Amino acid sequence: MGKEHCKKNTAIPRSDIMEFCGEIVDIFEDYATTAGIPITNPDVESELDEDMKSGEYETREEAREANGYALLYGEDYDAIADEIEWIFYQADDLDGNDAGWIPEITETMLNEVVKNTYDAFEAIVKRCGHTIPEDKKQMLVDEVKKTFAAWEFI
Repeated sequence: MGKEHCKKNTAIPRSDIMEFCGEIVDIFEDYATTAGIPITNPDVESELDEDMKSGEYETREEAREANGYALLYGEDYDAIADEIEWIFYQADDLDGNDAGWIPEITETMLNEVVKNTYDAFEAIVKRCGHTIPEDKKQMLVDEVKKTFAAWEFI
């Protein structure tokens, strides 16, 4: 299906919901990378510990890249994605076929999703001992809203 076929008040396959969530998570991941914010994640760190024990890699970064570990991974990824997914699973008439529903997303709903998504990312950044400057917050919020618009959800 993909974003070119999204219409309001229609079903949306789980794979498209996951693709959309991934695009939103990428916004935050790209920001953290560009801003030089090191995100440490227990899930990834454990995997990297095992990779380093194997002796295949000289550095943790080499192991991270070789194994495709995302910066936002596991529980961190889910913390952000869960704040987006709920909007597609709130319809009462879903028949359990692992598809969501594209609702009429009001400005209030959009603002709630964007705020909660940003707050989830900010909590991860704070856990890692960093902060996000106020001007960057607005940039991130705008990017998330642009992604909703690009998928024609708003």
